[in-house]
Amino acid sequence: MLYFLTLRRLLARHAHEHKRQATFLIAFSTALLLLITVYMSTEAVFGQEMWIVNAGFPGGANAWFAANVSVWYQTMGTASFVVLQLLADGLLIYRAFVLYNDARVAIVTAFVWIATLGLGVVELWASGVPSGDVFAGKAVNLGLAYFSTTIGLNVLLTVLICSRILYHARKARRLSSHDMDRAYTGAAAIIIESALPYTLSGIAYLVSDGLNSGISIVMGALYAMFACISPQLLIYRLTSDVAWTRQTHLGIERTAVEDISEKGSVMVAV
Repeated sequence: MLYFLTLRRLLARHAHEHKRQATFLIAFSTALLLLITVYMSTEAVFGQEMWIVNAGFPGGANAWFAANVSVWYQTMGTASFVVLQLLADGLLIYRAFVLYNDARVAIVTAFVWIATLGLGVVELWASGVPSGDVFAGKAVNLGLAYFSTTIGLNVLLTVLICSRILYHARKARRLSSHDMDRAYTGAAAIIIESALPYTLSGIAYLVSDGLNSGISIVMGALYAMFACISPQLLIYRLTSDVAWTRQTHLGIERTAVEDISEKGSVMVAV
């Protein structure tokens, strides 16, 4: 539903203005939907095969899992999840750059993003080879390194975006820009712009997985869903023209300069 609501707005924008941006966001949103569909479908098929179709497998579900963990469609599902995370993190890097208008923010976070790309590829190779097991051998350590890095990047970007929005909120209050404060610096803006649910679900998954808790499967599924939903919410907010843009950032700075100039003029007149 969220995808189709976003698509309707993007098609309207494509017909009138911002055609290049609308085309990119349509492709991006569609990619998110396809990737999460592939991931959830392969997980569902794998679970059905393990618990229902092969319920009488010698040794039980654990033995069937160990024998089929590197089956091709399971590897495809994991690969779609990795690509989904890379797309979501890439969008957050761009949003952080928009908020800060500073290339250094993009460069530093892009280096971490490249590291997650490399770790993701190696982890997929280690778990996808014949007799490979994502829960055993080198794949375990590579998987831990991958998720620690990508979730660490999530935390970094969320902190950067939240702190910048709060900084602008304080500045807007000093300038008495109440409308801007509500539209761009409220709770909804902070949660959606920073992809806070995506980051929190990632932390929950990493902690539960590190503790070998049974709920890590549920946390992993939530993490995957928020990797799709959070970027989609951000794109929907962009189509509503209430998301942060460079013009929003420059508008606050311009208002601040004008406010200082007016105060200076009053002091000179006095």
